[in-house]
Amino acid sequence: MLMGTYQQKIDAKHRIFVPAKFREELGDIIIAAKTGDCISLFREDTFQSYAEELLGNLPKQDKRTRQLSRTIYANAIRCEVDKQGRILLSADQAARAKLDRDCVVIGVDGRAEIWSKQVWEEYDASASDNFEDLASDLAKEYL
Repeated sequence: MLMGTYQQKIDAKHRIFVPAKFREELGDIIIAAKTGDCISLFREDTFQSYAEELLGNLPKQDKRTRQLSRTIYANAIRCEVDKQGRILLSADQAARAKLDRDCVVIGVDGRAEIWSKQVWEEYDASASDNFEDLASDLAKEYL
C-alpha cells in the first residue's frame, strides 16, 4: 500500500524522483498516466486492471467508451526507473498536469500520484475542509 506525501522537484527534462518506498512497490517499469489533475504511477499489471475496471462492462461499440479508452491509453507511457530513482515523463504529460519545478508525490493505495505543488495544495485544502461531508455522503450512497 502506498501512502504519504513527498515534496519533489521536476527538472527541465521532466525527470522526477520517485520515493524509494514507492519504487519498491511499483517496480523498475512504471506506467505514468494522466488522470485528472495529476499523473498517476502504476505497476504495469495494476494499470491494466485500472483500465479494465473503468472500461470493463462498457459497450465497446459505444462512441463514449472508445473515447474513454483512447484517453486512458493515449495519455499513458512506460517509464523505466533510472539509477538515481527518477522517471522521465513526457513534455505533454508535464504540461497537461501543470508540473513546474515544485511537485508533490503522494501515495494513494495501489498507485502514486504526481501533482503540481500549487494544484495539490488547493485540492488538499478543499478536500480536507469537506472530509466529513464527503465521507458521510458516500456512506449514505453506497452503504
